[in-house]
Amino acid sequence: MPMDFPSVQDLVTDGKDRLDIFLIGGHAGIGAKIDLPSVTIIDTEQEVAGGEPPVEGSIIIVASDVLPRWATAPQDIINDILILLKTSGTPLIICSRNSTVPPFLVQFSNRESIPLCVSDLDVFPLQSRLIGFLREKIENVVIINGVLVEVLGIGVIIIGESGIGKSECALELVTRGHKLIADDVIEIRKKNGGVLSGFSMDLTKFLMEIRGLGIINIKRLFGVAAVSDETTIRIMVEFVRWRPGAEFDRIESEEQYRIIMGVRIPLIRVPVRSGGNMATIVEIVARNEILKKDEYSPSKDLKERVFSQIRKERSHR
Repeated sequence: MPMDFPSVQDLVTDGKDRLDIFLIGGHAGIGAKIDLPSVTIIDTEQEVAGGEPPVEGSIIIVASDVLPRWATAPQDIINDILILLKTSGTPLIICSRNSTVPPFLVQFSNRESIPLCVSDLDVFPLQSRLIGFLREKIENVVIINGVLVEVLGIGVIIIGESGIGKSECALELVTRGHKLIADDVIEIRKKNGGVLSGFSMDLTKFLMEIRGLGIINIKRLFGVAAVSDETTIRIMVEFVRWRPGAEFDRIESEEQYRIIMGVRIPLIRVPVRSGGNMATIVEIVARNEILKKDEYSPSKDLKERVFSQIRKERSHR
């Protein structure tokens, strides 16, 4: 059976939330198929004329720093740019960081029916998320945006809205002796016995993006003991921003799960408040999961104590 490759339309529609993209030109070409998870970046270090050509058929990302130079480039340079784009066989061009796109690029995309998008994401997260999305569609690998750490031998996925502090929490866990597996893009594969293993993409392996610091290499900063190539996923923690009036169960009446490739992964929702130590919370979640292996449940323990106290009070009446 031939493989059903995703189209540009699939990427723009299904990947809109993950890639933060929208179409601005080349609408006639949105049915074009994408048959390989390859991305070529044109950035400030790459000269268009005489430079390294893009991989044939790969998606092209134009860095935001390049676009102002293109807007004021002489006509001969513009011609070189258009020849490069036309001969690359690219199914899609994306301009990063929602920059102002030169009119000639929009006109080119409409004339050649090559879809043109803009994204609010910077080059690094856009590239990694885009490749992750394509691998999920083409290679049947599940990709999740979040952070994967190994805490006390327990693989923990941390998810939550952008800017809520997932990477900062993971960095603190690393300083406490735990391991980073993946930051931002997590690749998940199902192994024999229904076990889910989590990996980092090669593109972002051991790299972490921290607000205010930029991209850091955890392996180089903390050594090989601070990272691992993969881990068995056992639990998922969702950081939820604290809001007045929001309700969170003090005693879990019913366990929540997330289904990934048919496997149930326990899901713990944790409110994030200013000044809260989320790394400690994640450590406790991991320790609690270890206790559950011994069939111990703190919430059930408390309920049993409450019921036992009620029975004692009734017996003394």
